[in-house]
Amino acid sequence: MAESKAVLAASAAINRGHSFAEELRRHLQAVQAAKQQDLAKLTATSPIKVTISSGGVWLAPTTNMQLSAALDTADKRLYAAKRAGRDQVCFS
Repeated sequence: MAESKAVLAASAAINRGHSFAEELRRHLQAVQAAKQQDLAKLTATSPIKVTISSGGVWLAPTTNMQLSAALDTADKRLYAAKRAGRDQVCFS
């Protein structure tokens, strides 16, 4: 099952969105590694693996881009992250 979520952050520094997404991805990996045996007990076959692919776009306050265009660009970055092997972060 795949889920998609959007996050809008006002006044975020240019690299904060990318670093936040990367921190979240790494934290999830660490939790899964620490809980691998517990996850294996929950499934009859193999452990559940959860990945996070993130795509985003940073807009300067002076950028004259419509919200729909910004979301479209972020969505394209998300799919670029998935094409790169999933569990990736891709921002522009």
